Amino acid sequence: QIEYYPSLETDRDSPLSRCAAAACEKLMGDARFASAPWGADSGHFSQAGIPCILFGPGSIAQAHKAVEFVGVDQVIFAAGVYAEIIRTFAP
Repeated sequence: QIEYYPSLETDRDSPLSRCAAAACEKLMGDARFASAPWGADSGHFSQAGIPCILFGPGSIAQAHKAVEFVGVDQVIFAAGVYAEIIRTFAP
């Protein structure tokens, strides 16, 4: 069986992208957009008309390994960014 994950291509000027960038700038002092070379369900959601971005704590270098981890401080900080996005985003 072959699984298909459509790519996620969200315009950097979309309302969600601008909101997430503003939240990152407010809480992190910086906002950077980057491409990611992996699959995610977000492409399916985006095709269904649901605004999507990928954002999360940790490093991909530490993901999907026998000893996978994200620091608790990074999770707490990301939760603050998520809260700011939720507080300010209105599609």
